[in-house]
Amino acid sequence: MTKEEHIIYWAKQVDEDFDCANVLYQANHFAQSLFWAHLALEKITKALWIKKNEGNTPPFVHNLLRFSRN
Repeated sequence: MTKEEHIIYWAKQVDEDFDCANVLYQANHFAQSLFWAHLALEKITKALWIKKNEGNTPPFVHNLLRFSRN
């Protein structure tokens, strides 16, 4: 996959996860909504990492602060 295809892949995942977060929020399932929102943030961070770095595979970490510094 090209760099652009990787970014598109992560962006689609973000859209789906954020949609899930919104549906859960509207149903008053706030903890579950936060979980899916966090996944969306993690995935958009991965897409941004790919955009600004040479590689196409982001680090396998879940710490968004550590991740965003790379």
